[in-house]
Amino acid sequence: MKKEQNSVSQGLVITVIIIATALVILGGFIIGLSGPDPYVYGDYTFEYKNGFYYVELNSVYGPQEVPFYHHPSTIDHIPYNSTANSLLRLAQIRGQELKIGLDANYSTDGNMGIAGVEVSKVTSRVLGIQTRSGFTDQIEGFAIYNCELSSPENIVIELRVADQTRIYTQDFCIILEGQTPRELTRVANLLAYRSLGIIR
Repeated sequence: MKKEQNSVSQGLVITVIIIATALVILGGFIIGLSGPDPYVYGDYTFEYKNGFYYVELNSVYGPQEVPFYHHPSTIDHIPYNSTANSLLRLAQIRGQELKIGLDANYSTDGNMGIAGVEVSKVTSRVLGIQTRSGFTDQIEGFAIYNCELSSPENIVIELRVADQTRIYTQDFCIILEGQTPRELTRVANLLAYRSLGIIR
């Protein structure tokens, strides 16, 4: 009788171990399927509300909650030349005014203006660089800012509609290219995330 009880106890213990192991494996599988928290990127936690991704940033004016149109994980693959960071830091250290030139061929497209605002929001509100906007060519009532006018004392960010989506530099000009004006909002957010070290 005692031998029978030991056999039943061992069988029960083995069954419990098998069930517990299966639950641990299944739980790990389910957690793996859900993936990482979609609102966490590196050391930053984003909150999605009202159509924007908000993140708490330390600016030159103190902590600020800053909204972005795009989450970093959706744009971190876009080609980026890190010399852009150096040019932004140069303007910041020297206390220079930064100029943004919007593609004059799309002056009536609201998305072009939104992309410009997305850039200046970070350069002025977070980095503390005085920023002005204009167009890359003559539009009545607006200043002209383009790469041809850039110099060590006059750093320009030029937004262009082009065949590629990327950020690169040319002398003292940071060039943001997108295939449409709407695509430029993604590239503008990329510049912000890269210059702030959110995307490394």
